[in-house]
Amino acid sequence: MGTRSNDVRTRLIESAITIFSKKWYSSASIAEICRAAGVSNGIYYHYFENKEDIFNIILELTINKLTQSLKQIKGEDVLSKIRNMVLIIYEFANQNKELVTIFREGQYRFIEYERNIVKIYKKTLETILERKVTLAMYIYVFGGIRFACLRSIFKDANIFAEFFSNSIIDGIFKVYDINPNLIFNISIQFPNLRYPIDSRTKLLQAGKSLFGEKGYHEVNVHNIAEKAGFASGTFYKYFSSKESFFDELISSVSKEIRHFISLNLKTDLNRLEKEIQGIFLFLTFISMDRCCYNIVREAEFVNPAKVNEYYQSFVTGYKKSGKEGFKENLIDEDPVRFSMAIEFLIGISHFCGIEYIFDEEILSTPEILIELSNLLKFGLNSKIKKRK
Repeated sequence: MGTRSNDVRTRLIESAITIFSKKWYSSASIAEICRAAGVSNGIYYHYFENKEDIFNIILELTINKLTQSLKQIKGEDVLSKIRNMVLIIYEFANQNKELVTIFREGQYRFIEYERNIVKIYKKTLETILERKVTLAMYIYVFGGIRFACLRSIFKDANIFAEFFSNSIIDGIFKVYDINPNLIFNISIQFPNLRYPIDSRTKLLQAGKSLFGEKGYHEVNVHNIAEKAGFASGTFYKYFSSKESFFDELISSVSKEIRHFISLNLKTDLNRLEKEIQGIFLFLTFISMDRCCYNIVREAEFVNPAKVNEYYQSFVTGYKKSGKEGFKENLIDEDPVRFSMAIEFLIGISHFCGIEYIFDEEILSTPEILIELSNLLKFGLNSKIKKRK
């Protein structure tokens, strides 16, 4: 009897993994999970309280599997252990694509699980380095590889574990001096507002506020039109559906973020200073407009293809800036390696944003980004040498 019970529970979890990896949390139903598992809806509640319960169990399963994988790290010295750690993270993502895809949404909806996985990553690195791991070290070591692994799952990026190992160990930029005053002590400019505001823009502004505060699933066309001061019919003069409206909103948010950064990014900085100021400006934007951040994060699982366009717009910007400032031996003349370097940097910014949502210290404490700049120059080698 116990074996049969465990078998049903396992089938439900396996079915839920398949469904949640293909459909975002709010759009998946218990009925779908039960149909896929071949059981009645009533049986489901013998094992799980609700949909959130089974979703959280899957997140725990992901963390436990990753923890076991990281325990297998081997190496004769610190550097070889770091290389092996990066390879294990890469292989875990490739061998557990469904779980990693689900965790992408889980880290946004149920932030305590992201906090737990951060602790595991930090503890792993502390064991290797035999020293305390700072927030800057965590973001530098794991931000790029975690982001790139996700992008590779969706075929949006190439990833070579060796390249990321070298970047983490040796750094990615040439040795530049930085002037914190030039980076952080700046007057923030805001884009000019155009008046009068047309109906289409009013609808987008209303949708941005609603989606950012309540989430995609909780908002309908009537809500958007009402908040903008219109009847629902006005909405359909400009947009064919809620889905097409959300697509347009993602594009609009992408332009807002990039325009804000380009408007405030100083031109008289060296390459490393520009990178750090870009992160600082990105975090500043999030601090002023949390709705934009929430929309992009939720869109990662509501409409992954559209979010790929969002990230590709940043990739394009990096490529236009060229290879100046990067270590030649890291990227050579290989365009694939340059693309991976870009993914590495975007990943660092992405996880800086995630950390800001947890704790605003990363923006209010310049020392964190200054330490990050040193890691971008010297890599973990600098931390290893200091321990000796």
